[in-house]
Amino acid sequence: MDEPTALLDAVRQVVEMLEGADRAQWRERAGTLEWSCEETVAHVATGLFWYAGQLATGRLDGFLAFGTTLDDPGDLQELIALVSAGGSVLARTTGLADPDERAFHFYGLSDPGGFAAMGIVETLVHGWDVARAVDPDWAPPKAPSAVAIARLFPTAPAGAPDEVLLWCTGRRALDGRAAPSNWRWDPTVRG
Repeated sequence: MDEPTALLDAVRQVVEMLEGADRAQWRERAGTLEWSCEETVAHVATGLFWYAGQLATGRLDGFLAFGTTLDDPGDLQELIALVSAGGSVLARTTGLADPDERAFHFYGLSDPGGFAAMGIVETLVHGWDVARAVDPDWAPPKAPSAVAIARLFPTAPAGAPDEVLLWCTGRRALDGRAAPSNWRWDPTVRG
């Protein structure tokens, strides 16, 4: 599965989980984050659009500064639709981009596959954070998790991709290893 396809799969599965939430759950804290579930979902939507914009402009020297807003910020269905749209825009942008294109990220210049993989991590990991309040049994889907790990976490330990992704991002222990307290992905282009 390529990164843009994995991103669409990740977004679809997170959106399905989010659609089961009620208004009270959206106000709860998202996992161990300081944000509410609603704020976390807004962060995911903004991040997906930001990654697409960053790659589309090919900006190499810093962040493209923009944000996303809703006419009615309290409309949860519109916020979910914004996540879906952001995933689609990022998947299309990365899928159509020349593989040699590069753009700035905080952790180093990245390519289209790297930006799609970062979108997968943002979607799945923050989806898992929100699921702590919405659907505690929900886990990141394995196939997109494996794609993101392969691209962004080259030194990740072996294991079930969903569990390894959560470990790599400091969310939970893995096979007796404590979750890392300081973690980061590597979006730079290898090879």
